[in-house]
Amino acid sequence: MRSSGPGVAVAAVVLGAVMAAAAEFPEPYDSETDLSRRRLTPPEAAAGFRVPEGFAVGVFAAEPDVMNPIAVTWDTRGRLWVAENFTYAERTKQFEPGLRDRVLILSDTDGDGRLDGRRVFSDTCVGSRISTSARGIVSTACAV
Repeated sequence: MRSSGPGVAVAAVVLGAVMAAAAEFPEPYDSETDLSRRRLTPPEAAAGFRVPEGFAVGVFAAEPDVMNPIAVTWDTRGRLWVAENFTYAERTKQFEPGLRDRVLILSDTDGDGRLDGRRVFSDTCVGSRISTSARGIVSTACAV
C-alpha cells in the first residue's frame, strides 16, 4: 500500500476543521416564506428611499453578508457593528435553544462605500444587543 504523505493528512485535518467550524453556527430560520411577491434587490430597495436634497442612499452591505439586523453602531475606526438576531424572528421560534445570534464587524477599507471586510465578533449569544458610548466604545450584551 502506497502512502499519500504527510501533506495530504494535514490538508485533510485542516479542511475537516474548517468544515466543522462552518457547521457550528445553526442555519438561520427563514421567516420570509411568502414568495408570491418578488423581493426587491438591495439596489432597488435603496432607490425607493425618499431623502432630502443633498442626501443619498446606497447599499453598503446586503444578504448574505448581513441578515436580520436589529441594531447597528459605528466605532471610532469607522467600522459598522451589526447585531443579527435569529432567535426572535417568529413567535414560535422566539429564543429557540437551537438558534443563536451574531455580532458582526463590517468595514470599508478602500473608502468606496462598499463592504470590504466582514468579521464575526460573537456568534454564541441569544438576544444580542450592541451600543456605543459617548467615547466611541462599543459594548455588547446577551440575554443568555
